[in-house]
Amino acid sequence: MVASNRRRKMLRGATLVTAALMLCFFFCTLLRQPIRENQIDTPIKDIEKACIDIHGYVLGAIRSNATIYLYRTPSLQFDFVLKTVRTAVPYQVSQVNGSKEFKFPCLIHGQYVLAVPSDAYQNRSVGSPLPHETINENFSVNVVFQGGDYEYLVGAFIIFTRENN
Repeated sequence: MVASNRRRKMLRGATLVTAALMLCFFFCTLLRQPIRENQIDTPIKDIEKACIDIHGYVLGAIRSNATIYLYRTPSLQFDFVLKTVRTAVPYQVSQVNGSKEFKFPCLIHGQYVLAVPSDAYQNRSVGSPLPHETINENFSVNVVFQGGDYEYLVGAFIIFTRENN
């Protein structure tokens, strides 16, 4: 009986070792697979086609180095846009330079809102942040509206891929 138990333990141990070796072989085989083009190895020209840098300006007497916030939004209705600005986490954050210009790098197609807090302006001379409307071979950028309230000045825009235009 002792020999039988000993044999069972050895058989279980051998089975576990075999299973572990099979798993190691399986994962090593996966690691040796070549990376497909649409995985990590995307060529730079495809990245340039996938996104666009947005440049813009702020109307009004904005303070230099004021913070400007960018949000993605599922709706461009004015009330929804202001609610998004008040409650959502910004998609990106940038600074307004001395020429009242800003930049947000590599944005994909979609609906966006630019927002500047009203206390970022001097002498109550406020104005909305707006992107430059652009058309290139891959994208078009269109301003939908500008406006705001006592707390934020906003500019809403859409980035279309040229296929969706």
